[in-house]
Amino acid sequence: MTALLSVTAMVALPMASASASASSAPQATTVLKPARQAWVNCRVRQTPFWPTSIDLYGVGGDIPVLGIPRNRRTRVPGTPPISNYGKQVMAWSRSDAAPGSYWGNVLMNAHTWPDGSALGNRMLANLQVGSLIIVFGQNHHLCYRVTKRVVYKPRGKAMMRQYYSWKSRSQLAIVVCSGKRLGPGKWSQRTVWYASPSLG
Repeated sequence: MTALLSVTAMVALPMASASASASSAPQATTVLKPARQAWVNCRVRQTPFWPTSIDLYGVGGDIPVLGIPRNRRTRVPGTPPISNYGKQVMAWSRSDAAPGSYWGNVLMNAHTWPDGSALGNRMLANLQVGSLIIVFGQNHHLCYRVTKRVVYKPRGKAMMRQYYSWKSRSQLAIVVCSGKRLGPGKWSQRTVWYASPSLG
């Protein structure tokens, strides 16, 4: 797994994909555990917290979130491990904004696998604008709604500017590799979901 450095900034985008043997990413429809909407109160006070799991409606629930710092040398946000466990979890850049913060993007990523078996594949197939997302911590939770789903070029200036933004109110920014698989850890596109805090 490698990162693609921007020519305009000293940061890089996480390569949220795995080095499997197929040549494209099928759009999977399998879901994980059911989401927990029935008992969740979205009308809560917004306060920063450490995320431990996430529900993605239409995708699955109780998805583990791993807090991983940026690489000290490259400043790239960390990604989940390349394993059967790692392909089913979400990574959060603990070096950046936390869920519940008032400013800055909450940077998250997940893997896409060429055989269609990873969390990123299910997100590409099922996570749309308007979808509800709930992030859980040990003592806190916060609801979000997807406001934008954007496809970028991996080295595009627009992605670097928007994904890493600290200039707007806090929102989730979840990236996965997408498009055509060009080789191990290399994909032609990145898909990013932006989601803002929601009361339900």
